[in-house]
Amino acid sequence: FSLLGYVAGFQGQFDRSLKLFTEFYQEGLSQNHVQHQAMGLISQAWVLWMRGQFAEVIALLERAQPLFAMSTGTAFVESAAYGWLASIYLRQGQHSQAEQTATKAAELLAKAPMPFYNHVLTHANIAEVFLALWEKEQQQKSRAAEFKAKARKACRALHGLLRWYPLAEPGAWLWQGVYDWQDGKPDRARQSWQKSLAAAQKFAMSYDEALAYEAIGQHATGAEREATLARAREIFYRLGVIGLDAPSAPVE
Repeated sequence: FSLLGYVAGFQGQFDRSLKLFTEFYQEGLSQNHVQHQAMGLISQAWVLWMRGQFAEVIALLERAQPLFAMSTGTAFVESAAYGWLASIYLRQGQHSQAEQTATKAAELLAKAPMPFYNHVLTHANIAEVFLALWEKEQQQKSRAAEFKAKARKACRALHGLLRWYPLAEPGAWLWQGVYDWQDGKPDRARQSWQKSLAAAQKFAMSYDEALAYEAIGQHATGAEREATLARAREIFYRLGVIGLDAPSAPVE
């Protein structure tokens, strides 16, 4: 159920993905398997996070929280929970909470004995948060430098996952592009976003395809801006994403 749910989710089949993760959670309940229960809830949260249903995500994370203390085998999903929460805090403008929660997610990932496929998603959340904080704190040089270093580490971690999980490619190049843009390298940023788009299309990852179009459009002008943003909105609409500005890379 779990692997099939992730495949469906990556391909934008959100209803199917949510159904599979719900069944995975129910199976964990019937077998009293705490790890599978936690995985089922966190995986459902991922689908709802992509849809922009943040209140529902938070409710699922709250249900999962007690399970983390009941099993030593849930650290890899606990890190994912903190990743989703950090991203939501960022979108809500709660920057201090976003920083603290992303830091906790990174600390948990650092303790993982080996990379798990949902680490791709968590590193992307961490990169998103620290990139946004780096951009926000440009006037405070020491803080900006701190966030830049953390964002660079998260981007490198995403690229490092490629040898295990090729599906990390769209996200790795998406956030690398944001890093490059904020680092004053617009040409390299555009190349990164084009690589993200090509990888998303290669793997039929609709949500990531829309994110790539959105990033390209937000940093373009004229007809290119209008066309790429329209394409992103079209895909988000087809996927049932709530609030077209919710799943957004930092803007220029």
